[in-house]
This record gives sequence, C-alpha cells and structure tokens, in this order.
Amino acid sequence: MVLPKNIHTIHNSAFRDNIIENLILPNSLTTIGNNAFEKNKIKALTIPTSIKTIKKGAFAFNNISTLNISTGVEKIEEYGFFRNKTKKLEVPGNVKEINYRGFAENTMEELVLNEGIEIINESGFGANKLTSLVIPNSVVKIGPRAFDLNKIKTLVLPNNLKVIEVGTFNVNELESLVIPDSVTEIKANAFTNNKLTKVSLKTGTVVDPKAFDAGVVLEYR
Repeated sequence: MVLPKNIHTIHNSAFRDNIIENLILPNSLTTIGNNAFEKNKIKALTIPTSIKTIKKGAFAFNNISTLNISTGVEKIEEYGFFRNKTKKLEVPGNVKEINYRGFAENTMEELVLNEGIEIINESGFGANKLTSLVIPNSVVKIGPRAFDLNKIKTLVLPNNLKVIEVGTFNVNELESLVIPDSVTEIKANAFTNNKLTKVSLKTGTVVDPKAFDAGVVLEYR
C-alpha cells in the first residue's frame, strides 16, 4: 500500500486488523495514531523523518523483519513495535525514549543502541533473542524487566545509570558482569537466572538479597 504524498495524519486504528503486507509512508506524514496499523502482515517498514512519535501500538502484531527508524523519531510509545519479527535493529540517538514493550516479543538477535538514547522503560526489549548488548552512556534510566527473557552473554552498562530495576536482566545467559560506579542500588531479581558466579561492584552499592542467584559472589572494589 502506497499512501498519498500529501497525507499528514493517519488516525487511531485507521488500518487496524487488515492484511497489509507492503507499506510505504510518505514524507508528508506527521502523525500516525494509536494502533493505526496494528494486526496486519507488514514485512518491511521505513519511518519517514517527518514522524516524531510512534504512537501506542501503531505497528504491533505485524511481521516486520526489516525496520528503518529515521532521524526524526524521538519517542516510541508503549507497544509501538510489539510482537514483530525484527531480527536486527539500529536505534538512532535521536530516539530519546522507548516505552513499555516498545520492541518486546520480536525475534531480535542484534541490537545497536546509539548514543543519545536516554530512557528504556519497562519490558522495552523483553522476550527477544539478544546475545550481546552495549547500552550507551546517554541512558540514565532502564525500567523493570527491560531486557528480561533474552540470551544475553555479554553486557556493557552505561556509566550514568544509578538504579538497576526489578528483573531488568532476569533470565539471560550472563557469565561475567561489572557494575559501573554510578550504580547505587540493584533491586530484586535484576540478574537472577543467569550463569554468573561473581560480580564486581562498588563498595556501598545497595543490593537486594534477591538481586542475584544464590551463591553468586559479590566482589566489592
């Protein structure tokens, strides 16, 4: 489906629950409403630079395997790309905030988060297949369960992060971990169900008794 070049707005649920496989969005488009293309069969998608916000559930429940996010997008609202088939994704630094389940339950194996991203909210990338992850230093908040139910083996945390929330990296495959000096608190189940045997962290960090699996050695520095 090719939308007219002079269209500016697609309203809430406008094309929801159809069988659209191919979609080309014009550069004139400035607003895509909530659930606008939810429950289709879209395979590939390029977001034009004119779009600043991906609204709630706009492209949820599709088959998007190739996704190009433009340098205009600043925010992904909840369920924006929930339950698609995106295996590789690069999120540009102009995207400041990714909200609840924004990219959850895809088949994502590779993820590049560029410097500039600030907030990854609850379950943002949960239930994917990520094996490695570098979170840029611009990120100041990572919500509960943001990366749970993945296959992460290597992890680099940002130097400005203060709190690691409940279940953030629960059910992964981490074997080693260094907690940045900026972190002051690690909450329950943050790193449970991994393969950790020891963790390096700053003296004085408040650690919930259930933050790690039993037997994990905390090495304070």
